[in-house]
Amino acid sequence: MIIFHDLACACHSVNSFTTLPTPFTTLPTLFTTLPTSLSTPPPCQPHLPPCQFPLPPYQLLHHPANPISHPANHPVNSSITQVKKRDVTTQGKVMAGWKKQMQQQQQPPKQQQQIGFVGDVVGVQQAVYAEECLKMKKEESARAIILGFMGMTTLHGPAHMVRHLGTWPGYLWGVITFTFWIGLSWNCAIEYQNFFSREIHTQSSTGQVGARGLQLPSFVICNRGFFSKAKIEALGMESSTVTYLIGLSINPSLVNTKILSTSMGHDFIRSEDIKLHQVMEKHNFNNISSLITAMSYSCEDLVLKCAHGIVSTDGNKCCQSLKPVATTSGLCFAMLPDKNFYQNLAGEYKGYILFLSLPQDDVPGNNIFPDIDGELIDKTFVAKTDIQLTVMNNLTYPSLLVTGQGSLITKDSLNSIRVTLSEIDKSGMKTAIDINLPECSRPENLDPTRPTTRLLSTVTNCLDGALVKCFYKMCQCFIYGFSYSFKDHEKMQMCSLNKTVQCITNLYEQLSEMSDLDTFTEFSPFPNLTLATMARKCLGTELRKCQHLCHELRYSYTNSMSPMRPAYKDEVSQDLIQDTNYRNSSLALVTVYYSSNLYTKVKIYRLAFGHLMSNLGGHMGLFLGCSIITAMEFFLIILYLTRHVLRYLGRCIFSRSHSDRVTPITLKPSS
Repeated sequence: MIIFHDLACACHSVNSFTTLPTPFTTLPTLFTTLPTSLSTPPPCQPHLPPCQFPLPPYQLLHHPANPISHPANHPVNSSITQVKKRDVTTQGKVMAGWKKQMQQQQQPPKQQQQIGFVGDVVGVQQAVYAEECLKMKKEESARAIILGFMGMTTLHGPAHMVRHLGTWPGYLWGVITFTFWIGLSWNCAIEYQNFFSREIHTQSSTGQVGARGLQLPSFVICNRGFFSKAKIEALGMESSTVTYLIGLSINPSLVNTKILSTSMGHDFIRSEDIKLHQVMEKHNFNNISSLITAMSYSCEDLVLKCAHGIVSTDGNKCCQSLKPVATTSGLCFAMLPDKNFYQNLAGEYKGYILFLSLPQDDVPGNNIFPDIDGELIDKTFVAKTDIQLTVMNNLTYPSLLVTGQGSLITKDSLNSIRVTLSEIDKSGMKTAIDINLPECSRPENLDPTRPTTRLLSTVTNCLDGALVKCFYKMCQCFIYGFSYSFKDHEKMQMCSLNKTVQCITNLYEQLSEMSDLDTFTEFSPFPNLTLATMARKCLGTELRKCQHLCHELRYSYTNSMSPMRPAYKDEVSQDLIQDTNYRNSSLALVTVYYSSNLYTKVKIYRLAFGHLMSNLGGHMGLFLGCSIITAMEFFLIILYLTRHVLRYLGRCIFSRSHSDRVTPITLKPSS
């Protein structure tokens, strides 16, 4: 009785028992006598795991898989084939010994040997059945979890595969699901690569103007010949002195650097510097800025009339909206738009119209104008000598821009500047994971009428601003062409020509090296390792500080020029040019307008976490017909299966640790 009770409860040791049927020579005799004592089984050992045998003792005793309780179903000759194949060797030896004893002639075996043999059989069947029981429990539990998941999830492919398991539709669904898994994995890998590369993406669309209209661009009017001949003559300045002033304070990059390294060049510079200071003392000019203003055209000299839509004003009122700015082309006048500078109807004469006066006997390039000294300034860099109009953004630093681009206005001409607008949104350039990138600058916090370091640190003005700021850090002196952004420039000491050229050329050389270009290689006539190191360090620092504008208006334009009709020119000129200070002036008409009420909206951004989730969700729906909820379900099923496997491994380890302490079953005959 105790043998079967221990078998049912997975007890691993039995001390002894004294009541056994005797004599017994066959195994069926034992099975017919032992069940009568099952009414009072002793308790199981408390230290054994309860999961070892899930069946109660009486079910285990009569279970069909138990060869001991069903000898008719499992004869001795075939009992070996009813167990696992991996246990054939062990049980074969046991059953072969049993068969040999049963075939002995009329000689009853020793009771101790038969009883011990019964114990061996029970121990073997106990271990085999315990393993089968654990395996059956594990398989049924894992299968229940997986089938439950397949019944609830929206992951259709694996569900079809399980429902048709073992059939050709099941194999077909297996191939399809596997192929789609590969496609999903490939596309997800690409999405992760795009996300973590932090590349910049663009998205463009077309917008239509509302009732307010489109904002007109800023524009700058400059004299590319720098000065007025009549005003130069009134000051009594020589051509060489004017050339020296251009190279000294307006645009040092025009200077022929070869002359600076010769003794004759040194004498020339010294002589012209003396003449320049004499002119300033004679006319009571306290600084270079006031001298350049006196030598240049005023706004009233150039602008005769302006019109915004159908509303027209005279030149004096127009010049109240044009702000004088210092640039590398001399004194210019910038129209910085305000809240009313919009065009709400498309058409050439619905925008902004300028009537300009072009003094033909006074602009540089004519024979009357004193020639530029070719020894100090290369004449090939001053080929443009007419009045120029440059279209720009209202947050653009104009000092260097006007030298690089613009449309020349010629006499008796109609200049139609057709503008197209692109509204650029860069607020998505920095996301939550781009912690090292600077924040974008809001346009409403920047004042174009009072340029500051913050305005020069925007991406639009990044390079120009870096050159200007590094020049002042290196040289600690003043030049007119870079003074637009500094309120106290008049209090700064004026740079000498040698120092100006030295700082400018070192800056250009280092910028060329940083760009891997040889544009300005060996450009400086004054190689200076200290200045070069300072320039490279300063440029690198300032360029890294540049910030994007959150919202930016960017303009592109085309200029078409046509001759003005003689009749129209004579009629308009008689009314507008009669009061000008220049006797031989020509009329020019300039229109800045939108030909269409459509504009382009451009969004520049980096992928945010929401973009990644939406892209992954789209791929999951396309390839597997599931969503992010299915992914969470799949994650949970992995957790459940992992927990199940860990619990199973823990039970196996616990059971094996106890099996090492199993006490062999020995049966003693009664006396």
